[in-house]
Amino acid sequence: MIRLDAKRVIVAVLMAVAAILTTVNSYRYSDSFTLLDLTLSTDQGLLSFQIPLCKLAKSGSITNDATRYSWNGNMWQLGERGGKCALRVWMTSKGIGVPNKAMFADFGYWLGSWQSSSRPGPFIVVFVPIWFVWLIGYGLFLAFIKFKVSFSIRFLFVSMTLIAVFLWAITLRTSDTT
Repeated sequence: MIRLDAKRVIVAVLMAVAAILTTVNSYRYSDSFTLLDLTLSTDQGLLSFQIPLCKLAKSGSITNDATRYSWNGNMWQLGERGGKCALRVWMTSKGIGVPNKAMFADFGYWLGSWQSSSRPGPFIVVFVPIWFVWLIGYGLFLAFIKFKVSFSIRFLFVSMTLIAVFLWAITLRTSDTT
C-alpha cells in the first residue's frame, strides 16, 4: 500500500500542473525536438515520437534540432518555411496518406514510407496523450521511492551498455550499393 506523505503529494501536484501547462501549450504551439533522427513533438494534447526504421544513408547526416510551430487555425506553421498537418486531422482523414494508421482514445500510431533523404525508408510515429506521459513519470517516481533504487556499478554498466547499443543501432549507415 502506498502511504500518503508530503513528498508524494507535492510531486503529484507539481506534475499535474506541468501536465496541464504542457497540454494547454500544445494547442497553441507544437514543440518539436529531434535528437539522432528521433523526434519528440507535442500536438494538440498529444505527444508523438517518430522513430526511423531504416539505416542512415551513406551520404546522409544525423539531424539534431528544436523547432516551434505556431497554430494558424488550420495547420501548424513555421513562418515562411512551411508547416505540418495536425495529428488528429491527419489520423481522421479518409483516403489520404497512409493506410497503416490507427488511433483509439488518443493513443495510436502511423507508419510512414519515406522520412528524408538522410533516412530513405520507413518510419513509425507513436503517440499518446500528454497526461499519460506525466502519469507514467509519476508512477516511475513512486517506484523509485518505494523500492529505493540504488545505482550500483552493475546497474551503471548495464545502462551504459544498453545506451551504447542503441546509439550504435541508430547511427548505422547503408552500404555503398552503386
